[in-house]
Amino acid sequence: MLDIDEMVTGHLKCALWTETDEEDIPLDTNYSLTSFSMDAMAKAKMDCLKFAVAAGGYFDLSTLDSDNFGHNFWLNRNGHGSGFWDRDEIPEEFREPLSKLAHSFGERHALEACEGEIDLY
Repeated sequence: MLDIDEMVTGHLKCALWTETDEEDIPLDTNYSLTSFSMDAMAKAKMDCLKFAVAAGGYFDLSTLDSDNFGHNFWLNRNGHGSGFWDRDEIPEEFREPLSKLAHSFGERHALEACEGEIDLY
């Protein structure tokens, strides 16, 4: 069964991996999941929950790795050139619909806020 908390973890780990600070250093070099603000965590959880509910209309999500599902949601929504459309674990007929659905959520970016916290914009 899809675990929303694990999906959020995958989503935010991917954010740290793909985003950089002002000096172009990957965020995962100096930050961890505990660095996200409470607001960022709430945004990520809401986005993941809404996406999972919408995606559940396409196929049974219980067969997927929740962490990986969140990772691919981040990649796809932000146009990183990878995501659901090129994943073997996603049945081929659902790759394009999931990719389009992820794009419909718009981009989010992880940025350094104040006092060492990361926020989502």
